[in-house]
Amino acid sequence: MFDWKTRRQKLIEGYAQLIGRYRWDWFATLTFRGSASTSRGKRLFGLWISDIERRDGGPLFRWFRVGEKGREDNNLHYHVLIGGLSADRYPGPWEQRWYDLAGSDGLVDYFDPEDNGIYYMLKTLDPDEDLDFDTNLDDIGFEFASQTPLTGEWAVNGRKSKKRP
Repeated sequence: MFDWKTRRQKLIEGYAQLIGRYRWDWFATLTFRGSASTSRGKRLFGLWISDIERRDGGPLFRWFRVGEKGREDNNLHYHVLIGGLSADRYPGPWEQRWYDLAGSDGLVDYFDPEDNGIYYMLKTLDPDEDLDFDTNLDDIGFEFASQTPLTGEWAVNGRKSKKRP
């Protein structure tokens, strides 16, 4: 017997483990004015993320995006993780850039792994829905951040640090 609920939960766990291995700088929620088609959404997102990569992206720039339909109005919106920025950039101008493109809100904030943003963006994951990520995600290597429980020290790719990455 096929158990979609169990399969879906395993899919969510797998994606969470994969994208949780990377260090992310920003978490974004991008909405559209009116009802946007998937093709329009992808086109606008492509323009927006290309601008970010060109202006603020570093050599390890990456992103992960999940499309979601609103529960009440069925309107498309995106949840996005962005990492590999060239420096600690303030995300505010990118909210305005999204508004200029889509005519609707783009909320971009610093990513905090303690806020459970990865599971939030995967909550409605359906393999037949809109899921996309930087095609170089596997090629760039992991920027794996971890904290030693006893000492509280952080490490990124095994390099120790007193500060949280």
